[in-house]
Amino acid sequence: GVNLVTLDLSDNNFDSTLDGILHREARLESLKISNAGLHGTIPSYWSYMLPFFETLDLSYNQLHGPIPPFQLGWFETPTSWQYGVAASLD
Repeated sequence: GVNLVTLDLSDNNFDSTLDGILHREARLESLKISNAGLHGTIPSYWSYMLPFFETLDLSYNQLHGPIPPFQLGWFETPTSWQYGVAASLD
């Protein structure tokens, strides 16, 4: 099968929450959903996906609340995470 590792859904007008955007089993390395009309919080089930992201950009949306707790384990620290307007979580 084909493994999707990069997904860029930026500059859309979803007017939605992050629920249902990705399946719990997704193993992306790069996810960019900036300026996409998203609101709400990061769903708790994303804690299963967060360790796989090298790049995560959720900037320029109306997201609020904490990033769900997760364990990095043997994974390296993410290289580029953005959450909020221009905050970097490096």
